[in-house]
Amino acid sequence: MRSTISIQSLSKRGVLGLLGLTILILSLGLGQDYIQSSLRQYSFFVSESLLFNSFWVFFIPLALIQFKLQKTALLFRFYKKSIKLTVLVLTSTLLHTLLFSTFVFLVSMIGFNHSYGFSRMLSYSLSEKLFITLIVYTAVFLISERLSQNKKLAKNSAHNYLRNVVVNSAGQSILIKTEEIISISAFSPYIKLITTKGEFIYSESLKSFVEKLNPEEFVRIHKSTAINLKEVKSYKSRQNGDYDIVLSNGKEVRMSRNYSSVFKAQLA
Repeated sequence: MRSTISIQSLSKRGVLGLLGLTILILSLGLGQDYIQSSLRQYSFFVSESLLFNSFWVFFIPLALIQFKLQKTALLFRFYKKSIKLTVLVLTSTLLHTLLFSTFVFLVSMIGFNHSYGFSRMLSYSLSEKLFITLIVYTAVFLISERLSQNKKLAKNSAHNYLRNVVVNSAGQSILIKTEEIISISAFSPYIKLITTKGEFIYSESLKSFVEKLNPEEFVRIHKSTAINLKEVKSYKSRQNGDYDIVLSNGKEVRMSRNYSSVFKAQLA
């Protein structure tokens, strides 16, 4: 019962916060337009000022949508940060421009004596607001990335996950960082570590070894295989519930249907 009340309270605060932000944006826009009209000595109309300042209000829902997509879209897991940034920022900017132009056109056509044509508003948005729109959505992207990184660092620092392992090869002891591990497979009674430095046999069970690793970085995909999520390049369904995963070293490993839900959740 308490948790339900808490969620409802947070929802109300969020709605009130967005409403307050919207009012603040429109108020500042009205004030700026009034000052500008007074200095330049032309007529000031509240309705038109509110209509055109709706441009700034569209940043609120679209920035929230971009923020959500950035965190949850599985599609972006396999692309570099620069590509992810470009796609999200350009998509948000395009949507913003189209929605604002459509909104002004429809409202002016219904509620004004004269209407602002869609093409005219589109031209206005691109010529007057394009760069500020790109800057805002780029800032949203960078802030989201920073928050996500800080969250992961805070979570990881609370656990003492295995970060290094020493393996023996040809009489030598070699230090392997866990981030260098691409995949781990059962090699009874040992395990085989496939790394960026080569393949090594290690004396430990797959289950106990994986339990020492950060679950946000490593995940079981089969009863005999675990992989480093950062080394995943792509995956495709076998149409029977299983999947084929391509890793950074070019090797393809099979994922059992029993592990697919956890794998997909970790990519989110």
